[in-house]
Amino acid sequence: MHGGLRRGMFFVFVALGLGPVWGFRYFPTQDGPAHVLNARVFKVCVDPAAPESEFFERRLSPIPNWAAAALLGALTEALPPRIAEKVLISLYVVGLPLALDYFLAGVGASGASALGLLFVWNSCLFRGFYSYGLGVVLLFLVMGWFVRRTDGLSAGDTIWLSLLLLASYFAHLAALLITVFCLLWLTVTVPVARLRGIVLVLLASAPATLLTFQYLKSTSFFGTPEDSSAISIASEEARGTLARVVEAPAVLYHEIFTAHGGIWLLGLVILAMSVWFWDAEDEGSSGSARWRSSMFALSATLLLFFVLIPDTLRAHGGYLKGRLAPVSLLVALGAVRSAPRGRVGLRHGVALALIVANLGLVVRHVAKTNREIEEFTAGVAWVRAGETLVSIKAEPGPRSVVDLFSSDYYCIATNAVCLSSYEGGTQHFPVSFRPGVKHRIRKNLPGSFWADVVLAWGAPEDRVPQPDEPYSEVFRRGRLRLFRRLRAEPRNPGSLPPP
Repeated sequence: MHGGLRRGMFFVFVALGLGPVWGFRYFPTQDGPAHVLNARVFKVCVDPAAPESEFFERRLSPIPNWAAAALLGALTEALPPRIAEKVLISLYVVGLPLALDYFLAGVGASGASALGLLFVWNSCLFRGFYSYGLGVVLLFLVMGWFVRRTDGLSAGDTIWLSLLLLASYFAHLAALLITVFCLLWLTVTVPVARLRGIVLVLLASAPATLLTFQYLKSTSFFGTPEDSSAISIASEEARGTLARVVEAPAVLYHEIFTAHGGIWLLGLVILAMSVWFWDAEDEGSSGSARWRSSMFALSATLLLFFVLIPDTLRAHGGYLKGRLAPVSLLVALGAVRSAPRGRVGLRHGVALALIVANLGLVVRHVAKTNREIEEFTAGVAWVRAGETLVSIKAEPGPRSVVDLFSSDYYCIATNAVCLSSYEGGTQHFPVSFRPGVKHRIRKNLPGSFWADVVLAWGAPEDRVPQPDEPYSEVFRRGRLRLFRRLRAEPRNPGSLPPP
């Protein structure tokens, strides 16, 4: 296949990746609605007249996770909230394959860029980890920039690298740690001036390291008299190492293809990688060979970390495996030899089929989830601006594609106050609950409900407002039920536009 045509097809498929984002009303994520809503809460909670000011306050300390919050805050100044979210997701969906392509070109493996499209739609994206996704884009941009300077960093390069690592810190702490590890790996395994390279990388990472230490200390990462440290939690979790080794292939598949059905797709990915290795030739890049063993070993090391680490450190952080899974396989593409010039081989056909099938499965998942979100948000017209809303979880059973964080959709559409905001109860976001609010919100239980609106989605009868409580059921459709506290007559549902 001619190089220009191959590049053209790569960019076409990058653009097609925007289809699942813009072709539907909602792009379904777990945490996305909370991020969008809290971009507004951050702006208005300092106004004493705003209902949010009773419950929320700003956290202006230099914590990670600022990237998505800041971008959403800026985007929502000019765009409707749902459109602003789609723009942010698009930055990741387009930015990751382009950043990966930049990195792979630097190590002489640009022919493998198309396979990176398979790993864009991973569990972290569908969980709504937007800041981490931006951090992964930065990871490959930084690595691509770095591999072009492995003969030696200048003083100016060190300053630029320090700024890039600071940006990575404000995207996500896990992304920063992975980035620094990868840079040190590249410094040790490739250049001649290893010692100088290590010193300069450590010097460049010093500002981000200081911020990291301060952040971990402020969140009790190292433990307090009341709480266990993350290190002790990791030690406890390490007892299940053997089980994690056995379960690793299934977990890896779930974290990469969470929206897809059938283990067959992972088998095809492995086949595609094997075919790409087989019957391939270098394009004459004198430097490509020196990178191949380094990239392969780095990928294997990251996969080993994926197998051995626990998935959660509880209050100190979770979904650790999900964050490592796509990165370890994307790095492996740096060990793939570039495709021969002017030849169409089996590897091209397999790769094309994989990309098309993968994108089709993503579209199917997004379409299915949109139908359920439409069902979930059917009662939005019954919620008024300024009202407080709390949601009730469904009974245990098969996992619904709609998470209860989706109650934020109601508050995004109506400017109501979402009391089920998980971000406010953590120490990791720019918006937090005021002192005492978290405990007060937890009192929303049968017999003591006080929120203006109670949203129930498949909830059992003993979890919703009881007949002797001052609530009226104002809306019911399928699994959805809305209860309003009896302080005023329910408004006409036609008086509010749909979300």
